[in-house]
Amino acid sequence: MGSSVQALTIESLLAGLFLVVAVVGFKKNLWLVVAAIAGHGVFDFFHHAFIENPGVPVWWPGFCMAFDILASGFLAVLLVRFSTCIRSAFYVGLFGQLTRSVLSVRYGGIATT
Repeated sequence: MGSSVQALTIESLLAGLFLVVAVVGFKKNLWLVVAAIAGHGVFDFFHHAFIENPGVPVWWPGFCMAFDILASGFLAVLLVRFSTCIRSAFYVGLFGQLTRSVLSVRYGGIATT
């Protein structure tokens, strides 16, 4: 981290902020995790403008940004696909339940599965 206490303090506070958002996201809504990872990637793009830290290699912010954006995109795709699967399963289950109810009423209580 170099020799700057100010840079260490700012980096630690910002890391703590992203950590809090990620923990809340894991407990409440995974889209917050996607936002936190992507937000960290955007922050990495502007890192040099906020924090002057001689201990950060020149290539690190670009590498970290690329990783964060790819990771958040991958997680977003997984969430969308998982959400679609859950919705499909819900509708199929709902439709199946309605079908069984209608058959039961229409055919005198005969349960078909």
